[in-house]
Amino acid sequence: MHSHLAKMLGQYIKEIRQKKNILQKDLAFKLQISSQFLGRIERGEVMAPINLLRTIITILELNQSRLNKIYRNAGTKTAKDLFNKSRDTFL
Repeated sequence: MHSHLAKMLGQYIKEIRQKKNILQKDLAFKLQISSQFLGRIERGEVMAPINLLRTIITILELNQSRLNKIYRNAGTKTAKDLFNKSRDTFL
């Protein structure tokens, strides 16, 4: 279940990053991580740590309802708390 969630989140992160025309290396720089690590997150090989995921949500302006759907489809708790905490952290 956790790996399914990582894959779904990774695909969504990559999709939005590409739609916003942000290079992987540029997002990685903003996140203060390596491009290789971001690539692993986008491929779903690893789950982004919560603090990093909160920053990604903020930078890419990820959609709360889409995140909730991803979490539901992965069979985990809602992303509502994660989304709210990311907004509180960076506002």
